[in-house]
Amino acid sequence: MKRVIGRISAGPIACGLFWIAASHAQLPNLGRGGQDWATSSADAQRTSWIKTDYAISPESMRQPGFKFLWKVKLDNQPRGLNSLSQPVMSGQVGGYRGFKSLAYVGGSSNSVFSVDSDLATVEWTKRLESSAEKSSSSACPAGMTAGITRPVSLTPVAARGFGGAFPGRGVAFSSAVGAPGQGAPDIFHTGGQPIQFGGGAARGGPNAAGRGGNDAAARGRGPGPGGFGGPSGIYAVTSDGVLHTLGVASGKETAKPVQFLPEGSYASALVVVNDVAYAATTAPCGGAANAVWALDIATPSSENASPAQPVSWKTEGGPIVGESGPALGEDGTLYVAIGNGSGSGYSNAVVALAPKTLALKDSFSQPNAAFSSSPVVFKYKDKELVAAATKDGRVFLLDAISLGGGDHKTALSTSQAYSIAKTDFAPRSLASWEDTDGTRWILEAFEGTAPSGVSGNGSVSHGGIVALKVTGESSSPSLTPAWVSPDMNSPLTPMVVNGVVFAVGSGEYHSASASSSPADRVKRSVPATLYALDGATGKELWSSGNTMKSFASAGLSESPGQVYVVTYDGNFYTFGMPGEREQD
Repeated sequence: MKRVIGRISAGPIACGLFWIAASHAQLPNLGRGGQDWATSSADAQRTSWIKTDYAISPESMRQPGFKFLWKVKLDNQPRGLNSLSQPVMSGQVGGYRGFKSLAYVGGSSNSVFSVDSDLATVEWTKRLESSAEKSSSSACPAGMTAGITRPVSLTPVAARGFGGAFPGRGVAFSSAVGAPGQGAPDIFHTGGQPIQFGGGAARGGPNAAGRGGNDAAARGRGPGPGGFGGPSGIYAVTSDGVLHTLGVASGKETAKPVQFLPEGSYASALVVVNDVAYAATTAPCGGAANAVWALDIATPSSENASPAQPVSWKTEGGPIVGESGPALGEDGTLYVAIGNGSGSGYSNAVVALAPKTLALKDSFSQPNAAFSSSPVVFKYKDKELVAAATKDGRVFLLDAISLGGGDHKTALSTSQAYSIAKTDFAPRSLASWEDTDGTRWILEAFEGTAPSGVSGNGSVSHGGIVALKVTGESSSPSLTPAWVSPDMNSPLTPMVVNGVVFAVGSGEYHSASASSSPADRVKRSVPATLYALDGATGKELWSSGNTMKSFASAGLSESPGQVYVVTYDGNFYTFGMPGEREQD
């Protein structure tokens, strides 16, 4: 029989928390290192990279242990090809029952699910009312299309748990037990400032019952302090374009819903940074334009204050592309990739927009680029660089402070085409990471046979992952192909955890015909397979085999020692190292 350990009960030992904090004791299953996977592609820069993990490494993956752990069926109704969104995590959620690690998943049927990643149970389900319950199509599925998010910082927290929260002195706690019948208000104090880690975020004043204080951390807004507690709240945009704020522990709505996007629009993944929510919409769903949207969600000064109105920047040309939407630089600048389109505005371009106002700052364009992926932003030596991929698998490398040079047309570097897809397959985002030697890598999914001139890991006929090294001076970097993964069927964007590349062959059927219906594509899809690869060579370290029974509906995510895959049939799969979470 399997049991879970490492859960802290807050009943009879609640007072012990004071002593634990004062002595800086290490709590089980907390403080494992690395940042929470808090938004699509992990962070605001959209890197899909978790720097450290206490259990996962190339060395540990070469040993027995990593395996399928469990799956949970979530009650979601697919809309077209949309089903479940990429899970996001909260590594230590506290309440009257103690601390737990929760994963949050958005559902196309306007639902948000909370899954306890230790106990393999559904913690809560929140059905969000929407006025846009319409029949779906392949282009406009009508359900909730934007991935959910927690607030993220422009500089991701380096450590989970107590390591990031306690500088060493002045830590204070208050009770986390609420009024009778109210459960936990989820207020936890550190350094004299309340941090909300559940359903207690509020619009109220400092004395509102179970509401927290007026500071940003208590409201669940903004980046908040790192480590224990950390940024709180879950944000979701329903099919009617309304932004909802939910408590991480309870799923209760902790702020008044606000109209953010046009009703019925097709939205990209959501991200919330510094009290501002960002997303992109694709025409013509819901009559929305090809546009980026921003909404100031800072708490009004009073309960009766009117919410801020959203602002938008329209391309007046091609669609905003990529599954992750805008990527943000270290100064808050948004970078957005635009695909092929008509009109007098921007197409085949990458643009830079000012935070909050979305004023145009800079642009790069090339007539035949046909961008398809969200940008990824990363540091390379003394520069911040932006990379984005095209439908044929070319990767463009741009200088973040001057995207296209003086003529707005000059990239720092452009790779060869790596994908020979003859279907609607296209790389939809990139992953980027830096190894222990300081080498910067970019990873891209492709369809078709292995690119010529790149060393591989066996015969490739369906597709896979190609790894590129960024080399040379920061003023003139080059993209050098290093390896190609084993064969994968319709691969999704990979993620990197402590030097291990996890990639999933989604199994989704991609058609060359625009007339192929969602129902036909679902029928012709095959089950997904998860792979673990050595980040330096692409060599296969592990595979899930035939564990999953449907195709993958969204990208990968993780928490310490575990990797998550969601499939079209509503299943949430967990793979990982049992470690301290599970014992026989």
